Amino acid sequence: MLKAAVLTRQGLGRTVNQDRVVVNQTVVDPQPAKTSVFSAELPSLVAVLDGLGGHPAGDVAASLAAEVIASASSEVRSEPDVVALVEEANRFLYQTMATFPILQYMGTTIAGVLVTLEAVTVFHVGDSRVYFHAGGDLVQATVDDRRDGYVTQTLGGHDSFEPIRVHASTEPRADRRILAATDGLFDHTDRETLSPAMNGLLEEVPDQLSQVAIESANPDDFSVAVIEPSTAAQAGDPAPGTEGLS
Repeated sequence: MLKAAVLTRQGLGRTVNQDRVVVNQTVVDPQPAKTSVFSAELPSLVAVLDGLGGHPAGDVAASLAAEVIASASSEVRSEPDVVALVEEANRFLYQTMATFPILQYMGTTIAGVLVTLEAVTVFHVGDSRVYFHAGGDLVQATVDDRRDGYVTQTLGGHDSFEPIRVHASTEPRADRRILAATDGLFDHTDRETLSPAMNGLLEEVPDQLSQVAIESANPDDFSVAVIEPSTAAQAGDPAPGTEGLS
């Protein structure tokens, strides 16, 4: 089994939340901002997406890419499957832009994990991140596509099709929490400040992380998925379900 506590909220002073969160076939509703807890069988796919600010329709890009990921998540079983699905989301954004020129240049980042009985595949494009949390330490598992303060690679984001390199790596599954987050969490703070907020009850961690982001005066939209794979999970575990927490 896998449990995930997720939260997405609009940034301070922002007019729309351009982030999205995917847990298997569910795209989490960005309104209202509240923590939702998911329990799911393995394999499970969890991802966060951050629509590009300063580009047209960042929320549309994140929503469309999230729907592509969610709609095919049940077919994803391996690292190559993950890479192919993210590439398909990129293609779909450009196909949509070609049909609706008003959406030209829309784009989004993505970061997430595929958890199976045996392994964890970490993947990302852009500067959204995945961390591992164990022994009280938060370790970044991704390397930002960013140079001189600019994001260098996204899904979409250009006026004509640009292929992407999906960063993906797979390692044996371990009994540790995983954090997928958009830059509304970490851009104005550091790992040492974030690490203590990863402790405690799973369903309380997203709000603890949100409070860190607020105290750091980060004005950006905020999305986190805190994932807890169970090393005892076996095929035939109870069917997936969700529970919303205020």
